[in-house]
Amino acid sequence: MNTTRNILAMALLLVPAMVVSAQDPTIPSGDAIASCTVESEPPRAGAWTPPQITCETVLAFLTQAKVVSKDAWLHNYSHVALADYTGRMTLREGGIVRWLIRPGGLGTLTFPDGKELFLVRCCGE
Repeated sequence: MNTTRNILAMALLLVPAMVVSAQDPTIPSGDAIASCTVESEPPRAGAWTPPQITCETVLAFLTQAKVVSKDAWLHNYSHVALADYTGRMTLREGGIVRWLIRPGGLGTLTFPDGKELFLVRCCGE
């Protein structure tokens, strides 16, 4: 009988955690970000110099971006090939979010649990 009660008590404790972890991630606000780093920049290609992306650019991008489906992100938008910038943001809560920005208005955020947001900042509605 005590074993059944213990199992039920454990299940009740785990249910709220499962509900929280099932939530879709959202774009972190500027206040939620403790630090940001740029980890990789695209190479120069002949006379072409990639546009400069800094952490300030990333934060500005996040304030204007909208979330789209992965399918829309992959098939409905254009980007500059071989010009990806990547980096990470440390959230004030301690989590690390990896980011990718493509000149032309595309980006992604990858959260510690592996969930991704596909972002677009472009185009008039």
